[in-house]
Amino acid sequence: MNMWITEKTFVFAWLFVFLVVATIADAGVSSVALSSPATDDITAGSWQKVADADWSSRAWHCSVVLPDNSIAMMGGMDSSFARRDDTWLGTENGSRWMIVNAHGGWTPRYGQSCAALPDGNILLMGGYDSLSLKNDVWQSSDSGVTWTLINDSPGWVARWQFCSEVMPDGNVVLMGGGTDEGRTNLNDIWMSADEGRTWTQVNQHAGWSGRRGFGSAVLQDGTIVVFGGYERAGIGGVMNDTWISKDEGISWMRTGTGAWPARYDFSSARLFDGSILLMGGADGKMRMNDMWRSMDAGATWNPVNTGSVWPARYGQNSVALQDNSVVMTGGTVYGSDGGDMHDVWRFVPAEYPKGAPPDVTTIATQYNAGPDVNSLTLTGSELSLPTGDFVVTPLCPAGSPFGPDTYPQDTPRSDPMVTTCVWDGTGRVFISGDTSSVTGVAADDGYTVTIQPSGTTFDAPIHSGVRHPVLELTGGMRPGPNTITIVARNWNGLSMSYGIIMNPPIRQIPAIVQVTDLSPSAPGVPASGFNPDAIQVIKEISPFSVKEGTEMTISITVFNRGNTTVHDVEIDDPTLPEFPVTSGETRFAVPVVEPNDSRTLTYTVRAGEPGSFRFNRTRVMYAREDGNYRMAYSGYGKVTVLASLLAQTHQEGSRNGIEDFLAWISGFGRT
Repeated sequence: MNMWITEKTFVFAWLFVFLVVATIADAGVSSVALSSPATDDITAGSWQKVADADWSSRAWHCSVVLPDNSIAMMGGMDSSFARRDDTWLGTENGSRWMIVNAHGGWTPRYGQSCAALPDGNILLMGGYDSLSLKNDVWQSSDSGVTWTLINDSPGWVARWQFCSEVMPDGNVVLMGGGTDEGRTNLNDIWMSADEGRTWTQVNQHAGWSGRRGFGSAVLQDGTIVVFGGYERAGIGGVMNDTWISKDEGISWMRTGTGAWPARYDFSSARLFDGSILLMGGADGKMRMNDMWRSMDAGATWNPVNTGSVWPARYGQNSVALQDNSVVMTGGTVYGSDGGDMHDVWRFVPAEYPKGAPPDVTTIATQYNAGPDVNSLTLTGSELSLPTGDFVVTPLCPAGSPFGPDTYPQDTPRSDPMVTTCVWDGTGRVFISGDTSSVTGVAADDGYTVTIQPSGTTFDAPIHSGVRHPVLELTGGMRPGPNTITIVARNWNGLSMSYGIIMNPPIRQIPAIVQVTDLSPSAPGVPASGFNPDAIQVIKEISPFSVKEGTEMTISITVFNRGNTTVHDVEIDDPTLPEFPVTSGETRFAVPVVEPNDSRTLTYTVRAGEPGSFRFNRTRVMYAREDGNYRMAYSGYGKVTVLASLLAQTHQEGSRNGIEDFLAWISGFGRT
């Protein structure tokens, strides 16, 4: 009850500020649209209002993009301070909305954080309901239709207006936020490796100051970017600094101060080229409707002159769709323009932003072995699999069958066939003529496969047989949703046979399939991480179950499975304090690693105390041939340390005289 009164006082105090601002707004001061002659390259894009949605006006809600390119939107608070617990699904680039759950099971709230996981599940965490701050974690596996509470006490303190990001390896990182009705702001970092079920604190106090209402983004290489926000209660303490972490929040480095005016409660989105867009927000005195873009992980920012026609606002939410457009929903425009909003705006760049996509590569040969499946054999149009050890899982259909009747002579190529697959980052991925095995598809004149967000293009050249050789796509896939575009070529209209196998005439619907190794494994098997450049980092711990006080050996192998040389390789394996290093080095540098070559780092540690431990991932930084630096990671190693039975017996027999006396008085002395 006291918290409700405190929160109510807090809300009405801000309402008073808003009314004062509204009065000033009549003189044209409460909102501002900033501009600058030094604008960015996507200025040819434009904002368009695509809907006044059926959902109630709201701010401080959350939304995510799902693998089918729909937008799931949850919760928020409206102009009457009523909290929401509904879930809506937006389709057709945010122009159409339908309610999928009027009451999700979680209490109505605002300021919560949401995340879309690689398998398409949604997480909803924390926020502020009508009584208190929350720290519960909910999950939906059906686009928000139903919700399940998976953790009501995750370890991190209840909070609101915080950020969460899904890393390339599927881990979820949670950062900062506000507590104590806004009097205290946080800068702690937590991580979940099991879709929000359990959480581990990786940094109690990040280098950046505690804040809420800030922005964050995660880049393709796993770099986390944090920027802006609200540092302390009262007008003031509004930030425009930028910080990055390259190790999932363990350490942070400041990259600079934004050129944009300090603000909080803005929205942001990361585009497929790795650039970050920042939109709107407030600074305690005025609302904004400008947009800024960074192409270098927040080190520098440029204004984007998009002719923003939406009213200046804060508390809105923005997401990037698979076509690289940005959809912005809701927010509050307190003042002469009204209150909370239910409008939907879409920003469409005139062309793909300059410099993107960053990893465009044409590959005419099969990709080298992926990180988890190394013993597969490609033989013509078939893929040989060891019996019983591997499983083929269809990820999504690759298109519809079509032939010369659909694309007659003089049709140079087919229409693009677009599909979306969600990949978990394990195994290897192929385009196949079958969903239960891996076979070539029928496309005599070849075809191309382009994958976003990586921008990689695979080219299957002309082939004279009915079936084309198997084509592997692993090198272009990224963990999470991948949009795949397939175009078949048609030379003189004679062999537009993609999707058709002649003799017998079976109409084939190709699929994108995943091949996974299901061989039995123990906790001590090598922990391998995913990396798009085929740099595999393997962490081996032996033995993985030890007694307290004994030693174990840790070996880090960096294997270059690609076809190009990598340079300036740095290896860093952060250790746990419970495992002091007894010999060897945990950091190492090598000038070059050639294709199909490897480097190994070995050291020993002593198990200091009993328990179950998860070792940190090994970090590897390297330069590609084009001069760009990338990061690669191993998986997490798991170790069990058992306490000595003799040590326990000795401790049990070492009670002091007072303990013995008390035990004797109670009748439970030693016999």
